[in-house]
Amino acid sequence: MVSYLSTTLLLACLAAVGADEPTPCCPPKQFTIRIDEETTDLVDGVVTTLEQQVHKAYDATNKLLTDILFQYDSVTGATVQSKTIYLFPQGAKYVIRNGKCTKETLHYQFLELCVPAVAKYGHSYTFGLGEYSANLFYLEIPHQGYNQVYDFVYGADKCIPYQYAVSRKAAGTTSSASSAGFNGTLTLPVPFNQSRLAVGAEVPLSIRAQYFDYVEGISDPAYWFKLPAECKQLEQQPSEKQKAAAKMMTKKLMAKLNSDKKFVMY
Repeated sequence: MVSYLSTTLLLACLAAVGADEPTPCCPPKQFTIRIDEETTDLVDGVVTTLEQQVHKAYDATNKLLTDILFQYDSVTGATVQSKTIYLFPQGAKYVIRNGKCTKETLHYQFLELCVPAVAKYGHSYTFGLGEYSANLFYLEIPHQGYNQVYDFVYGADKCIPYQYAVSRKAAGTTSSASSAGFNGTLTLPVPFNQSRLAVGAEVPLSIRAQYFDYVEGISDPAYWFKLPAECKQLEQQPSEKQKAAAKMMTKKLMAKLNSDKKFVMY
């Protein structure tokens, strides 16, 4: 009887603990933040490190992003600065570097910096004198020869981003729980490089990002999202879609004229 009662109490306690576990979350809709990232990769048999710092404006309400990037290359010793404005409603991004602006088409949708819903809770941290706490969520995805591990550390209060890391571990050690719910098409939020979207794509050996200077809201939207003069000039030029449509129309017109015996195009 005592044994049965003890077992019942233990199961009840475990169930209560599981019910109280933090769950994946999404950060506030608008904020600015600084991110320091270090990427390690193997290039031509040599381990290289790329250090990057970005000042980021994140606006999930209007689907806008801006990254002011400072990139340091340990091989060349050069630091490159650029500003990228992502206007997802227009399906375009603008890269401003050395006073020149280039426009590119966005081939993917805006992705909120949420912890993936299938990520598992690991444990919690406290920082300073315990006044700040954060939760670690993780995700392991099997690859050929290794497993890719994604760590997301977000604040327990308001789900503010704190850390992000990607690493590799030996194959065959992934727990069934860590990849449950993954169907091969999962998209992941990343600190600021929006091109790293698909799990399964080749990624560096490791990525470690730390978030600093979080400020909720965007006090000066024009500074972050207004296109400079050099980019506005591109707006007056036809887009790639417009060029393709004009080319197709010309092709159809020529085909119609050539099919008419009265007109022969040489």
